[in-house]
Amino acid sequence: MRRRSDPSNWWWLGRQPGRYRLLVPALLAPATLAVVALIVLDSADRDRQLPPIGAEHQTTASVTASASAPVGTSPTPTVTSTRPSTTARTAGPTPTFLPLATPASVPTPAVVRTPCPTPTDTPAPAESSSLNRPRLIALDPGHGGQYPGAVHPDGHGGYDVIEKDVNLRVALLLADVLRQAGYRVVLTRSTDTILNTSAEDVNGDGQVTVEDDLQARVDLINSSGADLLLSIHHNGSESLSMHGCTTYYCADRPFAERNRALAVVVQSSLLASIRLAGYTAVSDLGARDDATIGKPYGHLCLLGPTTPVLARASIMPGVVGEALFVSFDGEAALLKDERILRAIAIGYRDGVQRFFESQ
Repeated sequence: MRRRSDPSNWWWLGRQPGRYRLLVPALLAPATLAVVALIVLDSADRDRQLPPIGAEHQTTASVTASASAPVGTSPTPTVTSTRPSTTARTAGPTPTFLPLATPASVPTPAVVRTPCPTPTDTPAPAESSSLNRPRLIALDPGHGGQYPGAVHPDGHGGYDVIEKDVNLRVALLLADVLRQAGYRVVLTRSTDTILNTSAEDVNGDGQVTVEDDLQARVDLINSSGADLLLSIHHNGSESLSMHGCTTYYCADRPFAERNRALAVVVQSSLLASIRLAGYTAVSDLGARDDATIGKPYGHLCLLGPTTPVLARASIMPGVVGEALFVSFDGEAALLKDERILRAIAIGYRDGVQRFFESQ
């Protein structure tokens, strides 16, 4: 016999009078709500796992739109994405998700800003080439060729020291040390020769003499655009006891003060360098005006103004150096020593540097 509380007898309730029919919905409501809740939860679980239709395209489109943000703004991409469910499923393929875009993964366009001009941004006017270029020093090794200059007898009818050779050797050494110091150099001669080899009347006085060779040297130096002139000589005298060092300049020129300033620093630099090389007894004969020499027209051709034998004068400060005496035995012996010759060259270089530093 079935009990009325047995669920299999619920059909019986439906056939009973009204008071029993009211019990049917009351009994069925809890079960119905439970089923609906399960359906809703299952639907929500599916929503968390599977991306909505078109979600992948929405993510790409959002990133693209952010990358095209106006220059100067920080693009903030709007990314539509879903998080995969942690609930394991055994059926169906695992969906492939696009990686979440972050602001760091979106390149920020570089902002190019043009600064307002300031005094430091405006380049200074370029200096003239004459101010930028290294200084050019003209070196004139005195004499040469058939003009030997002072000589020292060797006691056997010949000469063991000839001024033109010593002048050239010192000039070549000086050219090297000047270049090493950053100067440019022009030489009036680099071998045992003269400039006026064609025996022309260079100065236009109607005759060919040694003054034509001197005029050719002045013309070469002027055309080179040299800043300074150093004429390298070594002294000689009929008085064989004369010795020492002197430097000549010309006071009868528009740049006389610069001539004198150059002579003073060259003279003191020569003395210092020669003494440092071991010849401590060298005599200081001073920086002198060339008018004291007593030349026929008052001045040395390479330094002085125009004269009847000098048609064109030098146009830059210059000196004639007479470092030692070829005619004095003791100094003639020193002029055969390469260390002394190099010391003389260094003395000239130091004088040039001191001159430019003082200007």
